[in-house]
Amino acid sequence: MLCGAIVSLGLAITMILDWGYCWKLTDLCWEWGEYHLEMGLFCAAVGIFMTIMAFRKGQREYVAVYICPECETAYPAAEVPDKRCPRCTVPLEPLTGFYDRHPDLKEG
Repeated sequence: MLCGAIVSLGLAITMILDWGYCWKLTDLCWEWGEYHLEMGLFCAAVGIFMTIMAFRKGQREYVAVYICPECETAYPAAEVPDKRCPRCTVPLEPLTGFYDRHPDLKEG
């Protein structure tokens, strides 16, 4: 993702500055045309977005979820700071692996 961001930002710079390119061996030349500024700004925005996403990858925190073993209601950790069910007042368990620990509660 970061390599794509670098390429996109480099392309954006060449478009915004309206640098054409000619390869002398094959006479291959191109110019960016009349919309070089708009496309350059678009490529810059894509490059900035890709850079931000490349550094945010892996930093996502998933909210811990707890479940009541009696009423089987799930609660986010923020709603139950004491880790007790508001209805049943029994201790809550982490949702991950809950049905492996309680196979009798699985719906089959």
